[in-house]
Parts: sequence; structure tokens; C-alpha cells
Amino acid sequence: MNVIEKLAKSAEVNHGLQLQPIHVKEIVTILQGMQMQIASDQGRSDALTRILAVTLNQLGGAIDIEPELFADAEHYAVNVDWDDEAEGAVIHATLTRSNLDVPEVQDNGGTASDSEADVVPVPDATGGREEDRREPDPDEA
Repeated sequence: MNVIEKLAKSAEVNHGLQLQPIHVKEIVTILQGMQMQIASDQGRSDALTRILAVTLNQLGGAIDIEPELFADAEHYAVNVDWDDEAEGAVIHATLTRSNLDVPEVQDNGGTASDSEADVVPVPDATGGREEDRREPDPDEA
């Protein structure tokens, strides 16, 4: 159980938790990692906002988008490349289709595909080996 789980457990039972120095270091490391991820996400969002602003400015300042196109936009990714040349450098922004289509769940609770070719084995936490978790067949014994 990590320190975050210990804190959550102590909050559940309304009991204080006395932290050791190693716990404080672990919390600080977790928070620093979260701050770096937030900064990265904000930087990416800022770059995409600037690209959109420049694009709209070149198109006359406004564009009307139908809701269907907005919904379909989740299937695309904006790629940005910066030229390293000092003079005449240009930022290249391109749009590519992302291959992140997620199959919809069927109403009957089954998978979207009956094929087991797309099944990815999930390693267990004991060492990365996949184990057969099926019950043994009494007829095979």
C-alpha cells in the first residue's frame, strides 16, 4: 500500500496518519510528476490554441463548424513541426487521422467483435507472466 492509499484509508476512518520522512518524499515526488504533466498539457493546449488563432486569422477571423464535424474531429490529431533554421523558420502544422477508434459496446453486453484475434493478454502483477485463470475441467483430469 503506497502513501496515497494510506492517506485515503485514514480519511475513510476519520483517523490521522503520521507520516514518516520517506512518505513525505513519496508525496512530493508524486506531486512533482503531476505538476510536470499539467504543465505539459497546458503547453500543448496553448500551442493548439495559437495554431487555431493563426488559422482563423488567415481565414478571415471566423469559421462556422457543424456539430457533426466537431464530433468527428476527435478522430484527428494535429502534428506540429518547428524548423530549426534561424532565418525563414516556419512552423508546420498538419492534420492526420488518429488510429484510436474505440469499438462501441453492444447492447447485449458482448464485445464489439466476436473475433478473439484482437484480444490482448494482460500480465498479472506477480512478474509479467500470463497465467491461465480458467477453472480446471473435471472431465480432463
